[in-house]
Amino acid sequence: MINEELYRKCWDAQNLLDAQRYPKQFRAKYLESFVVKKERMARSPEDRPLNRGARSVNKLLNHGMSIEDIQSILAFSEAEVVHYIEFFGLPRKEKKT
Repeated sequence: MINEELYRKCWDAQNLLDAQRYPKQFRAKYLESFVVKKERMARSPEDRPLNRGARSVNKLLNHGMSIEDIQSILAFSEAEVVHYIEFFGLPRKEKKT
């Protein structure tokens, strides 16, 4: 597992170097999306912005519903609901604007 992580880090670093050295071969869009993805993944779960599915799961969790209830209401699988909970750090308190 450690070798795979090291390989991935080296691969990403080399892609960035290649994109800077040979900009015509690497599209700027690829480079931007790579950097954005890396920044987004570095965030803690509580800092990630909620997408539509995560907002729905969060609202239902705040109303005291169980995972089984949520999956039947939203027609999500149990794995999807658990993914939203873990990836976005749910339930979150609703912010009043």
